[in-house]
Amino acid sequence: MAPLNLYDTTIVPIISTLRNLSGILKKGEAFADAKGIPHSELIEARIAPDMAPLPFQVQTASNTAKFLAVRVAGVENVPWEDNEKTFEELQARITKTIEFLEAVKREDFDGKEANHEITFHGMKLTGLEYVNGFALSNFYFHAVTVYDLLRMKGVDIGKKDWLGRN
Repeated sequence: MAPLNLYDTTIVPIISTLRNLSGILKKGEAFADAKGIPHSELIEARIAPDMAPLPFQVQTASNTAKFLAVRVAGVENVPWEDNEKTFEELQARITKTIEFLEAVKREDFDGKEANHEITFHGMKLTGLEYVNGFALSNFYFHAVTVYDLLRMKGVDIGKKDWLGRN
């Protein structure tokens, strides 16, 4: 078996989390439909007034995942607009992100922990520093915020949904 590399600790769990996030969004949409709540009430949800709404959270989780592969593995960036406004569009964004990540090769991450320099916000980081100091925490922050927003609105989701056990 090949030694553990950044692909195993980033791309694999990110894809899993994106799949779980898709399921959570489906439950949110079904909840709104069953309760006769306009989708916009969930889509425009914010935890605090100065916080961006649900689509931004999905888009930022998606962008963070994509740019992790671009910056660390050196795969070519594919520009995406951040213009999703419906559950259907957010699902398509998640699917597109998963497909992008599934096309990344594990070997593209070989040796990138220490032998690859990333310039990010004026800092020079190794692959491992970028992954551990920004990318993973930013990805999970925005992904869990989607969960929190829907939970706050009354959607019947729990830890099993977050972990993909439902």
